[in-house]
Amino acid sequence: MVIICSVKGIVVSNEFIHSGQCVDGGFVALLAVPASVGGSARSSVPGRCRAAVWLHGSVDVQTTLRRGWGEGCSVTVLFIEAEISAHGNTRLTAAHNYFTTVSGYPFLSIWNILDGKEDSMLPFIIHPIYNEVCHQYLGPDTDIEMILLRADVWLMRVDFIFEFPRPTMPNIVYIGGFQCKPSKPLAAEFEEFVQSSGEHGIIVMSLGTIVSSLSMQITMKIAEAFAQVPQKVIWRYDGKIPPNIGNNTLLAKWIPQNDLLGHPKTQAFISHGGTNGVYEAIYHGVPVVGIPLFFDQFDNMLRLETRGAAKVINIATLQSSDLLQTINEVINNASYRDNMQKLSALHRDQPESPMERAIFWIEYVARHKGAAHLRSESYRLPWYVYHCVDVIFFLLSLFLIVTMLTVLLLKKVYNAARRKKEKIQ
Repeated sequence: MVIICSVKGIVVSNEFIHSGQCVDGGFVALLAVPASVGGSARSSVPGRCRAAVWLHGSVDVQTTLRRGWGEGCSVTVLFIEAEISAHGNTRLTAAHNYFTTVSGYPFLSIWNILDGKEDSMLPFIIHPIYNEVCHQYLGPDTDIEMILLRADVWLMRVDFIFEFPRPTMPNIVYIGGFQCKPSKPLAAEFEEFVQSSGEHGIIVMSLGTIVSSLSMQITMKIAEAFAQVPQKVIWRYDGKIPPNIGNNTLLAKWIPQNDLLGHPKTQAFISHGGTNGVYEAIYHGVPVVGIPLFFDQFDNMLRLETRGAAKVINIATLQSSDLLQTINEVINNASYRDNMQKLSALHRDQPESPMERAIFWIEYVARHKGAAHLRSESYRLPWYVYHCVDVIFFLLSLFLIVTMLTVLLLKKVYNAARRKKEKIQ
Protein backbone atom coordinates (compact mmCIF):
# COMPACT_ATOMS: atom_id res chain seq x y z
CA MET A 1 0.00 0.00 0.00
CA VAL A 2 1.23 3.47 -0.77
CA ILE A 3 0.30 6.51 1.29
CA ILE A 4 1.10 9.95 -0.06
CA CYS A 5 1.21 12.70 2.56
CA SER A 6 1.07 16.21 1.18
CA VAL A 7 3.14 18.39 3.47
CA LYS A 8 3.07 21.47 1.36
CA GLY A 9 5.96 23.80 2.01
CA ILE A 10 7.89 21.44 4.29
CA VAL A 11 11.23 20.53 2.77
CA VAL A 12 12.22 16.93 2.36
CA SER A 13 15.71 15.99 3.47
CA ASN A 14 18.27 15.19 0.81
CA GLU A 15 18.59 11.65 2.12
CA PHE A 16 16.21 8.81 1.42
CA ILE A 17 16.06 6.27 4.23
CA HIS A 18 14.21 3.20 3.12
CA SER A 19 13.22 0.11 5.03
CA GLY A 20 12.86 -3.49 3.96
CA GLN A 21 10.53 -5.79 2.19
CA CYS A 22 7.00 -6.45 3.33
CA VAL A 23 6.47 -8.82 6.20
CA ASP A 24 3.53 -11.21 6.24
CA GLY A 25 0.32 -9.24 6.21
CA GLY A 26 2.17 -5.96 5.92
CA PHE A 27 2.47 -3.38 3.21
CA VAL A 28 4.91 -0.85 1.84
CA ALA A 29 4.05 2.79 2.37
CA LEU A 30 5.38 6.09 1.09
CA LEU A 31 4.84 8.45 3.97
CA ALA A 32 6.18 11.80 5.09
CA VAL A 33 7.40 11.33 8.65
CA PRO A 34 8.53 14.09 11.03
CA ALA A 35 12.26 14.09 11.48
CA SER A 36 11.98 14.23 15.25
CA VAL A 37 10.70 10.65 15.40
CA GLY A 38 12.98 7.75 16.19
CA GLY A 39 16.73 8.28 16.06
CA SER A 40 16.87 11.65 14.41
CA ALA A 41 19.26 14.18 15.84
CA ARG A 42 18.13 17.68 16.76
CA SER A 43 19.94 20.88 15.93
CA SER A 44 20.56 23.62 18.45
CA VAL A 45 17.46 25.48 17.24
CA PRO A 46 14.36 24.25 19.11
CA GLY A 47 11.87 22.42 16.92
CA ARG A 48 14.15 22.02 13.92
CA CYS A 49 15.71 18.70 12.94
CA ARG A 50 18.65 18.17 10.66
CA ALA A 51 19.30 14.45 10.58
CA ALA A 52 17.28 11.93 8.64
CA VAL A 53 14.82 9.63 10.33
CA TRP A 54 15.46 6.14 11.60
CA LEU A 55 12.47 4.33 13.00
CA HIS A 56 13.74 2.07 15.78
CA GLY A 57 11.69 -1.03 16.46
CA SER A 58 7.94 -0.78 16.22
CA VAL A 59 6.33 2.66 16.27
CA ASP A 60 2.60 3.20 16.64
CA VAL A 61 0.92 5.23 13.90
CA GLN A 62 -0.49 7.76 16.34
CA THR A 63 2.89 8.18 18.02
CA THR A 64 4.57 8.64 14.67
CA LEU A 65 2.16 11.33 13.51
CA ARG A 66 1.65 13.15 16.78
CA ARG A 67 5.28 13.56 17.79
CA GLY A 68 7.60 16.26 16.66
CA TRP A 69 5.83 18.32 14.05
CA GLY A 70 7.70 21.32 15.42
CA GLU A 71 8.06 24.64 13.75
CA GLY A 72 10.21 24.29 10.66
CA CYS A 73 10.52 20.54 11.17
CA SER A 74 12.14 18.75 8.26
CA VAL A 75 10.78 15.47 7.04
CA THR A 76 12.21 12.54 5.14
CA VAL A 77 10.33 10.44 2.63
CA LEU A 78 10.56 6.82 3.72
CA PHE A 79 9.68 3.47 2.28
CA ILE A 80 8.49 1.92 5.49
CA GLU A 81 6.57 -1.13 6.57
CA ALA A 82 3.47 -1.58 8.61
CA GLU A 83 1.81 -4.62 10.07
CA ILE A 84 -1.48 -5.19 11.84
CA SER A 85 -1.44 -7.11 15.09
CA ALA A 86 -3.97 -9.71 16.12
CA HIS A 87 -5.74 -7.02 18.13
CA GLY A 88 -6.18 -4.82 15.06
CA ASN A 89 -3.54 -2.26 16.02
CA THR A 90 -1.58 -0.80 13.13
CA ARG A 91 2.17 -0.63 13.62
CA LEU A 92 4.85 1.00 11.51
CA THR A 93 8.15 -0.87 11.54
CA ALA A 94 11.62 -0.29 10.17
CA ALA A 95 13.01 -3.57 8.90
CA HIS A 96 16.11 -4.72 7.04
CA ASN A 97 17.62 -2.65 4.26
CA TYR A 98 15.52 -2.55 1.12
CA PHE A 99 16.64 0.89 0.08
CA THR A 100 20.00 2.11 1.24
CA THR A 101 20.78 5.67 2.19
CA VAL A 102 21.11 7.74 -0.93
CA SER A 103 23.07 10.93 -0.39
CA GLY A 104 23.76 13.84 -2.65
CA TYR A 105 20.28 14.31 -4.08
CA PRO A 106 18.89 17.82 -4.08
CA PHE A 107 16.18 19.01 -1.73
CA LEU A 108 12.68 18.32 -2.97
CA SER A 109 9.60 20.18 -1.89
CA ILE A 110 6.56 17.90 -1.63
CA TRP A 111 4.23 20.64 -2.87
CA ASN A 112 6.06 20.62 -6.21
CA ILE A 113 4.88 17.05 -6.74
CA LEU A 114 1.45 17.09 -5.19
CA ASP A 115 0.11 20.53 -5.97
CA GLY A 116 1.23 20.52 -9.59
CA LYS A 117 2.67 24.02 -9.48
CA GLU A 118 5.86 22.82 -11.16
CA ASP A 119 4.38 20.15 -13.42
CA SER A 120 6.17 21.54 -16.43
CA MET A 121 9.62 21.05 -14.91
CA LEU A 122 9.08 17.86 -12.92
CA PRO A 123 9.36 15.33 -15.77
CA PHE A 124 12.62 16.89 -17.00
CA ILE A 125 14.43 17.98 -13.82
CA ILE A 126 13.11 16.26 -10.70
CA HIS A 127 11.79 12.95 -12.00
CA PRO A 128 14.99 11.69 -13.67
CA ILE A 129 16.91 12.08 -10.41
CA TYR A 130 14.54 9.90 -8.42
CA ASN A 131 13.76 7.58 -11.31
CA GLU A 132 17.35 6.41 -11.14
CA VAL A 133 16.80 5.31 -7.54
CA CYS A 134 13.45 3.67 -8.37
CA HIS A 135 14.91 1.75 -11.30
CA GLN A 136 17.83 0.55 -9.23
CA TYR A 137 15.82 -0.78 -6.28
CA LEU A 138 12.26 -1.32 -7.55
CA GLY A 139 12.91 -2.47 -11.10
CA PRO A 140 13.14 -0.90 -14.55
CA ASP A 141 9.35 -0.65 -14.92
CA THR A 142 8.85 1.48 -11.79
CA ASP A 143 9.45 5.23 -11.63
CA ILE A 144 8.51 8.04 -9.25
CA GLU A 145 5.43 8.90 -11.30
CA MET A 146 4.14 5.34 -11.05
CA ILE A 147 4.72 5.34 -7.29
CA LEU A 148 2.64 8.49 -6.97
CA LEU A 149 -0.10 7.20 -9.28
CA ARG A 150 -0.38 3.97 -7.30
CA ALA A 151 -1.09 5.77 -4.04
CA ASP A 152 -3.94 4.20 -2.11
CA VAL A 153 -4.70 7.34 -0.13
CA TRP A 154 -3.64 10.96 -0.44
CA LEU A 155 -3.40 13.09 2.68
CA MET A 156 -3.69 16.61 1.31
CA ARG A 157 -2.99 19.59 3.51
CA VAL A 158 -6.02 21.50 2.30
CA ASP A 159 -9.02 23.02 4.06
CA PHE A 160 -11.82 24.46 1.95
CA ILE A 161 -12.15 27.51 4.16
CA PHE A 162 -8.85 28.47 2.51
CA GLU A 163 -9.24 26.70 -0.84
CA PHE A 164 -11.86 26.79 -3.57
CA PRO A 165 -14.36 23.96 -4.27
CA ARG A 166 -13.09 21.21 -6.50
CA PRO A 167 -14.11 17.72 -7.66
CA THR A 168 -12.38 15.06 -5.60
CA MET A 169 -11.83 11.33 -5.32
CA PRO A 170 -12.78 9.12 -2.35
CA ASN A 171 -9.14 8.29 -1.57
CA ILE A 172 -8.20 11.95 -1.12
CA VAL A 173 -8.34 13.05 2.52
CA TYR A 174 -8.06 16.73 3.39
CA ILE A 175 -6.04 17.47 6.53
CA GLY A 176 -5.37 21.20 6.21
CA GLY A 177 -4.14 22.65 9.48
CA PHE A 178 -3.14 19.27 10.92
CA GLN A 179 -0.11 20.82 12.62
CA CYS A 180 -2.18 23.44 14.46
CA LYS A 181 -2.72 23.00 18.16
CA PRO A 182 -3.67 25.08 21.21
CA SER A 183 -0.99 27.44 22.41
CA LYS A 184 1.21 26.63 25.38
CA PRO A 185 2.51 29.05 28.03
CA LEU A 186 5.40 31.13 26.77
CA ALA A 187 8.92 30.93 28.10
CA ALA A 188 9.70 33.50 30.78
CA GLU A 189 11.64 35.88 28.50
CA PHE A 190 8.85 35.97 25.90
CA GLU A 191 6.05 36.20 28.45
CA GLU A 192 7.74 39.10 30.24
CA PHE A 193 8.17 40.97 26.94
CA VAL A 194 4.55 40.28 25.92
CA GLN A 195 3.15 41.47 29.24
CA SER A 196 5.19 44.68 28.99
CA SER A 197 3.15 45.63 25.92
CA GLY A 198 0.23 46.68 28.10
CA GLU A 199 -3.10 47.31 26.40
CA HIS A 200 -1.54 47.72 22.94
CA GLY A 201 -0.52 44.07 22.61
CA ILE A 202 2.14 42.60 20.34
CA ILE A 203 2.89 42.01 16.69
CA VAL A 204 4.56 38.79 15.58
CA MET A 205 6.73 38.72 12.47
CA SER A 206 8.29 35.70 10.79
CA LEU A 207 9.35 35.09 7.21
CA GLY A 208 9.68 31.34 7.67
CA THR A 209 12.68 29.07 7.90
CA ILE A 210 14.00 29.47 4.36
CA VAL A 211 14.53 33.24 4.56
CA SER A 212 16.09 34.11 7.91
CA SER A 213 16.92 37.71 6.96
CA LEU A 214 16.49 40.26 4.19
CA SER A 215 18.80 42.86 2.70
CA MET A 216 19.82 45.59 5.13
CA GLN A 217 17.99 48.21 3.09
CA ILE A 218 14.66 46.40 3.41
CA THR A 219 15.36 45.39 6.99
CA MET A 220 15.91 49.03 8.00
CA LYS A 221 12.61 50.03 6.37
CA ILE A 222 10.81 47.36 8.35
CA ALA A 223 12.59 48.33 11.57
CA GLU A 224 11.68 51.98 11.00
CA ALA A 225 8.00 51.10 10.68
CA PHE A 226 8.10 48.91 13.80
CA ALA A 227 9.66 51.70 15.84
CA GLN A 228 6.60 53.87 15.18
CA VAL A 229 3.87 51.46 16.28
CA PRO A 230 2.60 51.46 19.88
CA GLN A 231 2.66 47.66 20.03
CA LYS A 232 5.64 45.55 21.01
CA VAL A 233 7.10 43.51 18.15
CA ILE A 234 8.59 40.02 18.28
CA TRP A 235 10.55 39.49 15.09
CA ARG A 236 12.11 36.20 14.08
CA TYR A 237 15.36 37.44 12.58
CA ASP A 238 18.76 35.85 12.09
CA GLY A 239 20.93 38.46 10.47
CA LYS A 240 22.85 41.64 11.09
CA ILE A 241 20.93 43.85 13.52
CA PRO A 242 19.69 47.04 11.81
CA PRO A 243 21.04 50.22 13.42
CA ASN A 244 17.58 51.81 13.62
CA ILE A 245 15.89 49.02 15.55
CA GLY A 246 13.34 50.38 18.03
CA ASN A 247 13.19 49.72 21.77
CA ASN A 248 9.80 48.06 21.26
CA THR A 249 11.23 45.32 19.01
CA LEU A 250 12.61 41.98 20.18
CA LEU A 251 14.78 40.12 17.66
CA ALA A 252 15.07 36.36 18.10
CA LYS A 253 16.65 33.62 15.99
CA TRP A 254 13.76 31.35 16.94
CA ILE A 255 10.28 32.09 18.24
CA PRO A 256 7.45 29.85 19.50
CA GLN A 257 5.23 30.97 16.64
CA ASN A 258 2.17 28.85 17.41
CA ASP A 259 2.22 29.85 21.09
CA LEU A 260 2.65 33.54 20.25
CA LEU A 261 -0.20 33.48 17.72
CA GLY A 262 -2.42 31.88 20.33
CA HIS A 263 -1.61 34.51 22.96
CA PRO A 264 -4.52 36.88 23.69
CA LYS A 265 -2.28 39.94 23.34
CA THR A 266 -1.28 39.17 19.74
CA GLN A 267 -2.81 41.79 17.45
CA ALA A 268 -1.37 40.93 14.04
CA PHE A 269 0.92 38.48 12.30
CA ILE A 270 3.38 39.71 9.67
CA SER A 271 4.11 36.71 7.49
CA HIS A 272 5.61 35.70 4.16
CA GLY A 273 2.51 33.63 3.47
CA GLY A 274 3.87 30.13 3.99
CA THR A 275 1.16 27.53 4.40
CA ASN A 276 2.25 26.55 7.90
CA GLY A 277 1.97 30.09 9.22
CA VAL A 278 -1.24 30.82 7.33
CA TYR A 279 -3.06 27.84 8.83
CA GLU A 280 -1.76 28.68 12.31
CA ALA A 281 -3.00 32.25 11.91
CA ILE A 282 -6.40 30.94 10.78
CA TYR A 283 -6.53 28.48 13.67
CA HIS A 284 -5.87 31.23 16.24
CA GLY A 285 -7.88 33.92 14.41
CA VAL A 286 -5.04 36.45 14.01
CA PRO A 287 -5.21 38.85 11.03
CA VAL A 288 -2.21 38.87 8.70
CA VAL A 289 -0.01 41.44 7.03
CA GLY A 290 1.46 39.56 4.09
CA ILE A 291 4.90 40.07 2.56
CA PRO A 292 5.09 37.17 0.05
CA LEU A 293 8.51 36.36 -1.35
CA PHE A 294 8.27 33.34 -3.69
CA PHE A 295 6.59 30.02 -4.57
CA ASP A 296 2.99 29.63 -3.40
CA GLN A 297 3.15 32.52 -0.93
CA PHE A 298 1.59 35.04 -3.30
CA ASP A 299 -1.33 32.70 -3.93
CA ASN A 300 -1.77 32.02 -0.21
CA MET A 301 -1.84 35.69 0.71
CA LEU A 302 -4.20 36.56 -2.14
CA ARG A 303 -6.65 33.93 -0.85
CA LEU A 304 -6.57 35.48 2.62
CA GLU A 305 -6.84 39.02 1.25
CA THR A 306 -9.91 38.17 -0.83
CA ARG A 307 -11.52 36.82 2.34
CA GLY A 308 -10.88 40.12 4.10
CA ALA A 309 -8.50 38.60 6.65
CA ALA A 310 -5.18 39.99 5.38
CA LYS A 311 -3.50 42.90 3.67
CA VAL A 312 -0.66 42.26 1.21
CA ILE A 313 2.42 44.41 0.64
CA ASN A 314 4.74 44.20 -2.37
CA ILE A 315 8.26 43.79 -1.03
CA ALA A 316 9.74 45.14 -4.27
CA THR A 317 8.23 48.57 -3.57
CA LEU A 318 8.18 48.37 0.23
CA GLN A 319 8.43 51.66 2.10
CA SER A 320 8.33 52.09 5.87
CA SER A 321 5.32 54.39 5.58
CA ASP A 322 3.40 51.79 3.58
CA LEU A 323 4.15 49.07 6.11
CA LEU A 324 3.20 51.33 9.01
CA GLN A 325 -0.08 52.28 7.36
CA THR A 326 -0.91 48.64 6.59
CA ILE A 327 -0.14 47.49 10.15
CA ASN A 328 -2.34 50.19 11.62
CA GLU A 329 -5.14 49.36 9.19
CA VAL A 330 -5.09 45.64 9.98
CA ILE A 331 -4.97 46.23 13.74
CA ASN A 332 -7.41 49.14 14.03
CA ASN A 333 -9.94 47.99 11.43
CA ALA A 334 -11.97 45.37 13.28
CA SER A 335 -13.17 43.75 10.05
CA TYR A 336 -9.83 41.99 9.53
CA ARG A 337 -9.94 40.27 12.91
CA ASP A 338 -13.65 39.55 12.57
CA ASN A 339 -13.16 37.90 9.20
CA MET A 340 -10.24 35.86 10.48
CA GLN A 341 -12.26 34.80 13.53
CA LYS A 342 -15.00 33.58 11.18
CA LEU A 343 -12.45 31.53 9.24
CA SER A 344 -11.12 30.18 12.53
CA ALA A 345 -14.61 29.15 13.64
CA LEU A 346 -15.23 27.37 10.34
CA HIS A 347 -11.87 25.64 10.48
CA ARG A 348 -12.39 24.38 14.04
CA ASP A 349 -15.99 23.25 13.45
CA GLN A 350 -15.16 19.66 12.48
CA PRO A 351 -16.20 16.31 13.96
CA GLU A 352 -12.53 15.48 14.51
CA SER A 353 -9.23 17.28 14.20
CA PRO A 354 -7.29 17.04 10.92
CA MET A 355 -4.61 15.03 12.74
CA GLU A 356 -7.18 12.53 14.01
CA ARG A 357 -8.64 12.30 10.51
CA ALA A 358 -5.19 11.57 9.06
CA ILE A 359 -4.56 8.87 11.65
CA PHE A 360 -7.95 7.26 11.03
CA TRP A 361 -7.49 7.02 7.27
CA ILE A 362 -3.96 5.68 7.51
CA GLU A 363 -5.17 2.98 9.85
CA TYR A 364 -8.31 2.39 7.73
CA VAL A 365 -6.26 1.79 4.60
CA ALA A 366 -3.92 -0.46 6.58
CA ARG A 367 -6.76 -2.53 8.02
CA HIS A 368 -8.33 -3.05 4.60
CA LYS A 369 -5.09 -3.90 2.80
CA GLY A 370 -4.98 -0.79 0.67
CA ALA A 371 -8.73 -0.07 0.44
CA ALA A 372 -8.69 -0.60 -3.31
CA HIS A 373 -12.40 0.24 -3.51
CA LEU A 374 -11.50 3.90 -2.91
CA ARG A 375 -8.84 4.15 -5.60
CA SER A 376 -9.29 4.98 -9.25
CA GLU A 377 -7.54 2.52 -11.54
CA SER A 378 -7.11 5.12 -14.25
CA TYR A 379 -3.32 4.97 -13.94
CA ARG A 380 -3.42 1.48 -15.44
CA LEU A 381 -5.01 2.77 -18.64
CA PRO A 382 -2.86 3.48 -21.71
CA TRP A 383 -2.44 7.17 -22.39
CA TYR A 384 -4.66 7.04 -25.48
CA VAL A 385 -7.45 5.41 -23.47
CA TYR A 386 -7.04 7.77 -20.50
CA HIS A 387 -7.33 10.81 -22.79
CA CYS A 388 -10.12 9.18 -24.85
CA VAL A 389 -8.03 9.37 -28.01
CA ASP A 390 -9.48 6.03 -29.16
CA VAL A 391 -13.02 7.30 -28.58
CA ILE A 392 -12.28 10.54 -30.43
CA PHE A 393 -10.70 8.57 -33.29
CA PHE A 394 -13.72 6.26 -33.46
CA LEU A 395 -16.24 9.13 -33.45
CA LEU A 396 -14.18 11.06 -35.98
CA SER A 397 -13.98 7.98 -38.22
CA LEU A 398 -17.71 7.43 -37.84
CA PHE A 399 -18.38 11.05 -38.74
CA LEU A 400 -16.16 10.83 -41.82
CA ILE A 401 -17.81 7.58 -42.92
CA VAL A 402 -21.31 9.03 -42.49
CA THR A 403 -20.24 12.18 -44.32
CA MET A 404 -18.75 10.21 -47.20
CA LEU A 405 -21.84 7.97 -47.47
CA THR A 406 -24.08 11.02 -47.41
CA VAL A 407 -22.06 12.71 -50.16
CA LEU A 408 -22.06 9.56 -52.25
CA LEU A 409 -25.81 9.11 -51.75
CA LEU A 410 -26.55 12.70 -52.69
CA LYS A 411 -24.29 12.41 -55.70
CA LYS A 412 -26.06 9.23 -56.80
CA VAL A 413 -29.50 10.83 -56.34
CA TYR A 414 -28.36 13.88 -58.30
CA ASN A 415 -27.04 11.76 -61.17
CA ALA A 416 -30.23 9.70 -61.27
CA ALA A 417 -32.36 12.85 -61.36
CA ARG A 418 -30.22 14.34 -64.11
CA ARG A 419 -30.45 11.20 -66.26
CA LYS A 420 -34.23 11.12 -65.81
CA LYS A 421 -34.48 14.74 -66.83
CA GLU A 422 -32.36 14.11 -69.93
CA LYS A 423 -34.63 11.23 -70.97
CA ILE A 424 -37.73 13.41 -70.62
CA GLN A 425 -36.18 16.08 -72.81
